[in-house]
Amino acid sequence: MIASNAFENLQSGLPSERMKAAEWAVSHTLDDEQRRLVTEALSRERVPRIRDAFSAALRNTDLAKSAPAISAVELDPQESLQATLQDLGSLIQHEMEPAIGWIRHAANQEVREFGASATNRAVEGLRRRVDGLVKLANAQRLPEMRLISLAEVVTGSLSSEYPRAMFSFEISTEGSDEILTDPGLLSLIVSNALQNAADASRPLAPEEGQILVSTGTSEDSFWLAISNRFVGAAFDLDSVAASGRTSKVGHRGLGTRVMQLAAGRLGYKVELRAVGSTANFTLRGKRYG
Repeated sequence: MIASNAFENLQSGLPSERMKAAEWAVSHTLDDEQRRLVTEALSRERVPRIRDAFSAALRNTDLAKSAPAISAVELDPQESLQATLQDLGSLIQHEMEPAIGWIRHAANQEVREFGASATNRAVEGLRRRVDGLVKLANAQRLPEMRLISLAEVVTGSLSSEYPRAMFSFEISTEGSDEILTDPGLLSLIVSNALQNAADASRPLAPEEGQILVSTGTSEDSFWLAISNRFVGAAFDLDSVAASGRTSKVGHRGLGTRVMQLAAGRLGYKVELRAVGSTANFTLRGKRYG
């Protein structure tokens, strides 16, 4: 990348383009005009990782001009990777929040009674899953716990891609089923579990492809169970998550790893076992943390 192109990217609205400019600046000694432009870009920048890169570029230039005989110290690759992972959540949020807002705005203009529509529920489901991914990426950030209905999480996680007739529910309507949890992380678990069950049941005849979803709460705990038929070899959660193998065509088994990570952040126990053409998924946890 030549200098002119690099510094055009300083003004870009895309964080990925600004990061390219920052990477170029880090690897070059800046002249006075370039240093001024990078300083201005740093004052405007809101993405932590890009701010760090701009700051590093300015430091490198100052060091090179004050002590040109001293070689630049290379960063430890592991430290660099850790810093990137720590900022990954912020980058996901920065890129996805406006995109979700644009979808919501457009749909509100085009869909009659948008607030009660399946489109609105789908957008909310996407937002919750993005929130969950941000929490997973930001390992140093504590889950944001709040009271939410377990049944509402389940119904809100059902994709319109699959007919509701595929699902049968056993959800208690006696008393409150509220639990104290992080809605984004819990949505990641439930959405992936329901999607896995639906994908596995899709090749079966309708009478064989029914998915049973049940929930329950006690005074201090809760559980969610999903049972479905499938075609393929027996497996369990640990083997799929560890190997990345899955019985679904075109998939890598990443959803199971996401479920494990999210459950670990919340202190929940998740189990998945498939034997005799029936898969059973179970999620258990403390009701109030």
